[in-house]
Amino acid sequence: MYRGPIVAAWLSIALTLWLIAPAAAVVITVRPDGTGDYPTLQAALDGAENEDVIQLPDGTFTGAGNRDITLGDLIITIESQSGDPAFCVIDCQGSAGAPHRGFILDSASDGSYIRGLTIKNGYVTGTNSGGAIAATMSYTHFENCIFWNNRAEYDGGAVFMDDYSAMEFSGCLFAGNENLDQNDGRGGVICAVNLSWVSLNECLFSGNSGYGGACLYLHTSDTWMNQCTINGTSRDVSVLVDVSGTAFLEHTIISFGDHQPVYWRTGGNADMECCDFFGNGGGDWVGGLAPYLGQWGNICADPLYCGSVVPFGLHENSPCAPEQSACGLIGRFPVSCGPMVYSVEAGGGGDYATIQAAIDAAVWGGIVELGDGTYTGDGNRDLDFYGKRLTVRSASDNPNACIIDCEGSYGSSHRGFQFQMYEDSTSVIRGVTISNGYTLSAGGAIRCTGGANPTLANCILSNNHADQMGGAIAGDQFSGVWASDCRLVGNSSMMGGALLCQNWPTTYTNCTFQGNTAIMAGAAVLAFGQTTFLNCEFSSNTCGGGSGGAVYVESEDAYPTFTGCEFLSNVCSYGGGLRVGLDASAALTNCEFRDNRATGEAESGGGGLYGDTGAEILLTDCTFTGNEATMGGGIFISGESTYLTLDRCTLENNSALTGNARGGAIYAEDADATTFMCFLTGNAAEYGGGVCAWDQSYFDFGITTMSHNTAVYGGACYLRQFPGNFNTCVFNDNQASQAGGAFYCNYASPDISQCLFQFNTAPSGGGLFGNNCHLYMLRCTFEGNDADAGGAMTFWESMPLISACTLVGNTATAGGGLACYEYATPVIDNTIIASNFSGGAIYCANSMAVPSMACCDLYGNIGGDWVGAIADFLGMDDNISEDPLFCGQQNPEEPYTLHQTSPCTEWNNQVCGQIGAWPEGCSGSSTVENPTDQEPGILRGGHLLSPGQPSPFRSSTTLTYQVPGSGGREPVSLSIYDAGGRLVRRLVDTEQSAGIHSVAWDGRNLAGARVTSGVYFCRLDLLGRSETRPLILLE
Repeated sequence: MYRGPIVAAWLSIALTLWLIAPAAAVVITVRPDGTGDYPTLQAALDGAENEDVIQLPDGTFTGAGNRDITLGDLIITIESQSGDPAFCVIDCQGSAGAPHRGFILDSASDGSYIRGLTIKNGYVTGTNSGGAIAATMSYTHFENCIFWNNRAEYDGGAVFMDDYSAMEFSGCLFAGNENLDQNDGRGGVICAVNLSWVSLNECLFSGNSGYGGACLYLHTSDTWMNQCTINGTSRDVSVLVDVSGTAFLEHTIISFGDHQPVYWRTGGNADMECCDFFGNGGGDWVGGLAPYLGQWGNICADPLYCGSVVPFGLHENSPCAPEQSACGLIGRFPVSCGPMVYSVEAGGGGDYATIQAAIDAAVWGGIVELGDGTYTGDGNRDLDFYGKRLTVRSASDNPNACIIDCEGSYGSSHRGFQFQMYEDSTSVIRGVTISNGYTLSAGGAIRCTGGANPTLANCILSNNHADQMGGAIAGDQFSGVWASDCRLVGNSSMMGGALLCQNWPTTYTNCTFQGNTAIMAGAAVLAFGQTTFLNCEFSSNTCGGGSGGAVYVESEDAYPTFTGCEFLSNVCSYGGGLRVGLDASAALTNCEFRDNRATGEAESGGGGLYGDTGAEILLTDCTFTGNEATMGGGIFISGESTYLTLDRCTLENNSALTGNARGGAIYAEDADATTFMCFLTGNAAEYGGGVCAWDQSYFDFGITTMSHNTAVYGGACYLRQFPGNFNTCVFNDNQASQAGGAFYCNYASPDISQCLFQFNTAPSGGGLFGNNCHLYMLRCTFEGNDADAGGAMTFWESMPLISACTLVGNTATAGGGLACYEYATPVIDNTIIASNFSGGAIYCANSMAVPSMACCDLYGNIGGDWVGAIADFLGMDDNISEDPLFCGQQNPEEPYTLHQTSPCTEWNNQVCGQIGAWPEGCSGSSTVENPTDQEPGILRGGHLLSPGQPSPFRSSTTLTYQVPGSGGREPVSLSIYDAGGRLVRRLVDTEQSAGIHSVAWDGRNLAGARVTSGVYFCRLDLLGRSETRPLILLE
């Protein structure tokens, strides 16, 4: 911090003086009436010694001996007894004809203190300087003093300092001081020249005037000014720094003067930190001051003085208040008053007749408070803050009881509020209803332009209309509303029935958008900008013939984010809940889409969400339930460079059952999608109950479960011209009424690896159906699938590559494992087809539909293994027919792993390596139970415990198990465990008779409390066997 060349020398002098050990002080009393120890202050000084204290009782000291006072060679303290300068006054009674000042100080009085006095009415003329104080080579402290109404003809209306003088003023008030000469006057309050130094700490300058620096003039001298307030100076700049002088100002306010705050010339310099210059007639941060604005904590804002009991105290909303300023307190006084309240009553009472009249009268930080009732007519609509930072609120904070009725119509346009002058978040509307606004442009209730960004809290905006955009609220590209706990209900517009958001960041928190309508786009919101929605509800909004029943994200520059939001029962032709437009983006986390509908013609889509060409959509922990459309009941994406990412999402009971009827949960056309740890369950369509991918779409599905979905073609998935990837997915209990119980591959070439196809059904291809399908399948398992033809898979005119898979326990009249028709020539290697229940291992319709096989093991299939068209393959290309020795109950978690003695393990088949999808998984006795061996009445696949129905589930799941045998009772234990192996609940622990039994688990623990969502395990212990099934509990 630089304070000029004089500072170091004077600090050295001060330190020397402070180190002098004081003698015992004598207290001398002087009274205004001449009584006391001495009759006058001068007489007391003449009789005093160093370190004495002269105390003045309250009163006014006048006349000779009480003015033009010299301290001589004393180091002394002069103070008021009360400590209140307002009541202890030295009245110089000076005038042009009889000039007098308060004190004359020189080097002999270095280190003296003057405290708690008022020095007023000093007046000096000619070459005399310093109306109240004249100092030469003096070092004096002034604390808690008032300098009032002092005058000098030329220099220093109150104080003049010369020749190395150093003076410290702390907690002092300078008011009404001035110098008089327009041409040669210097320093209306203080003039410091010739290597002097003045320190001003926590001082107030008010109503001073003069020339050559209305408050302070420095010539080859320095000042440090800290936490001062300078207000209302006139005739010249407040601080003038001349000829090598330096001024350092910090935490200081200079306000409402005639001229600019600080000016330097002829080698002078000034530095400012944490200062507020505002409202000065010659400009605030102008000229050499301009680079300082916005740097080092400097601001230009109304300090919001209280103006009453503490005139220069700060309102609590002042930008100079510690709570509002990163610098801490700026100015002399702290927060001294709350905001001013201006009352208005609907019946015409209160402080002001109308809301606008109160706004016009309010100071910055004020509150316009509305009594309950309905406000109508001019002055209560088309309201304008005119840039003020203030609050309009209801006294009750009940928007249902405090209503601004705009009474707008087509022939008489009116809205609630217009913000157009850079209002910010401290301009607030709270606790009111704004209704029946009508405009031919944008923003039926509130319009924001010109960089305005006000705050809206706990308000209702209802039945407002804008012909163009933003039925309730509209903001241009630099403006917008920050809203919380608001309801936008029943508003309408051509686009954006409730809200228009432009390219300016705004946030809506805990808001409800309900029953709004738009003709073309965005029944609730038309979003162009970087808008954030937190815990908002979009419900029952409708868009007639356009896009986005709740929200339409239109611009490529838009990237709204939605967290914890609900899209409920919205309706539109495209994107019943949300449409993300051309090249636009959106990110949604923990959001719910429920019962939304896209109602357009045959190719309308996206009951929940619609993504246009080039859109980028990120969904995390979201749910889509009960949404409907002709294509993409839950989600529709279309067009090149369209990217959809789903992370840990659930799509349940969505449907596409009319028109083109594609993709009950998701439909993609020429678009790309990625899923990770998602669940698609209970969805329905004609093509792809869960997913339908069409025309060069690319899906990358990872660790995704599709269960209980239904379709005519492809119960879980329908792929057409699709080159995507499925990895570690589960297809469970899906159903197709024609083909592809889980998967229909039509002119497509997906990669499918480490997936499980379990208990799916269809007339053809219980697990998978391929027509001109050229898939690559690796390490997949098909178990318990059921069809008339191809229990696991059926192919027509296809050449799939199937490697290292396990097909076991499937059922079909023709081809329990695989059926080939019409030039289907699968290439199969290192695959086990075993223990399928009927139709043989592979069915070949004719000689033109025969697979190529190598290193395969076909064993124990009812209807034959190496029979028919593949009979000659046994023994060729290392094909075998041996018991694969599955681990079964020796490894109930992975029953199709291989015993260490299996002919299909890598170690026991050096030529082929591992055969089947599962590696070695158990050892011990070589007598291994095949997991598909069944006793009469045993559940499908040889299991004692069936998978939970449904799973994933929300409310409850049913667990079916069998106690084998023909009579008697056996001990049965059926328990639920969490992923850490901890017991959650014991469902069965008793003896039961032979037969099929069922029990439901409602997702509760031993204490009856609902457990959190996640993966759980059901374990059955019976007859020395243990069998476990995973269960997925959703929120």
